[in-house]
Amino acid sequence: MIAVECIRPGTNKEPNPEAVSRIKQRALEAGMLFYPCGHWSQTIRLLPPLTITRQQVDQGLDILRQAVLAESA
Repeated sequence: MIAVECIRPGTNKEPNPEAVSRIKQRALEAGMLFYPCGHWSQTIRLLPPLTITRQQVDQGLDILRQAVLAESA
């Protein structure tokens, strides 16, 4: 398992669950499913299966990258 925590820009680590929600929706539309976690649902939790291929990892990271970049634009 690996996770990425989202915080509000310009704050001292204030959670940003709204950004996670938008990133989650963009990723889902592109074919990737993940579950938010954390007390405020401010964290993107990734749980790939042990049988994941390198190609699937690359595809998932590309989807996540595009969803995050769209959020920061």
